[in-house]
Amino acid sequence: MIPAIETGGGRRGNSGGIDINVSSSVDEQVLAKELTEVTYKIQQSPLFSNARSNLKFDQNQFKITINRVLASQYGVPLRNIQQILKLAMSGKSFSNDMSRQGANYPLHVQPESAFTLTPDSLKQLMIANKQGQLVPMSALINIENEVGPRSLEQYDRATSASLSIRLEDGVSMGEGIAALNQMLPDILPVNASYAYVDEAKQYLDANQQMLFVFVAALVFIYMVLSAQFESVVDALVVMLSLPITLSVALWALYFSDFTLNVYSQIGLVTLIGLICKHGILITEFANELQGEGLAPREAILKATKTRLRPILMTSLTMILGSLPLLWEAGPGANAMGSLGIIIIAGMALGIVDPLFVVPSVYLMVQKLKRKKNINAHES
Repeated sequence: MIPAIETGGGRRGNSGGIDINVSSSVDEQVLAKELTEVTYKIQQSPLFSNARSNLKFDQNQFKITINRVLASQYGVPLRNIQQILKLAMSGKSFSNDMSRQGANYPLHVQPESAFTLTPDSLKQLMIANKQGQLVPMSALINIENEVGPRSLEQYDRATSASLSIRLEDGVSMGEGIAALNQMLPDILPVNASYAYVDEAKQYLDANQQMLFVFVAALVFIYMVLSAQFESVVDALVVMLSLPITLSVALWALYFSDFTLNVYSQIGLVTLIGLICKHGILITEFANELQGEGLAPREAILKATKTRLRPILMTSLTMILGSLPLLWEAGPGANAMGSLGIIIIAGMALGIVDPLFVVPSVYLMVQKLKRKKNINAHES
């Protein structure tokens, strides 16, 4: 039985946090109030150390409202008012440089700070109407001081905000996402929906592809082996050592500080190819010896003894080459360690497993083939 293994970040190289985008049909102020309650409830969980929302009404702002009726009466186009306000507050840069005394200078136009420092300064600006007459901005705009959000976001054309949730040390991303999937439907408002973004989304996408990758790898290897040996049975003999080897690798991952992630999945796929290679060495040579006239038992024993050396060389090379991955520390340590522990544990058993499993299954298959041939001749 293979144990349940943590997924995502672990005690070594913790994944850090989970980012969620929350969308709602309500306005920003209502959503900000609702998310304050949501973050408080999330922080009550022992799995999370901190939760915060980026939608907070704590920024002192000035709201400028254009009086469209007066602007029409004075003959001032709304576009001109918007351009004047933009020029006053942020200026305007031109694509063409200014040449002076043989040197080029970037051109940026903006009024002096004395005319834009305060709201009253903006109201003292003058703007020309369609007849060329100057109209004071104080007659066209109204400026109010209010508290607003630092930024406004939209997701799928709906009002949205981001939740950043920090994991406690030792809590994996898989555990955090599983806990949030249970909590969020109960604590989020009815009119709100959520979606994982950034690292959490990548993690979920990678896990969804995990089963397909394993199945595809096994099917592809089985097809190649069947074509190589011209026998679907011999291909099965080669691959029967995989279940024990993969189980031991997953058990090693379970008892270590590392977790099941994209890199450990890559290690498992790599392990499939390496262990099958050991079985190929033994089975192929045993078939050749049988073709020379040896009995199945003698052929498989001689093939196992002969192929022991290349199996040891391959296994020890992979083990020694993967050891530095376990000693890494800092960013990426969990990724490299997860890959290393899978390969080391799998290849350590891969030295012994094919030497017993493959010969035993090979002899059983050869006996079945012999009985089948005898029955065919008798009939």
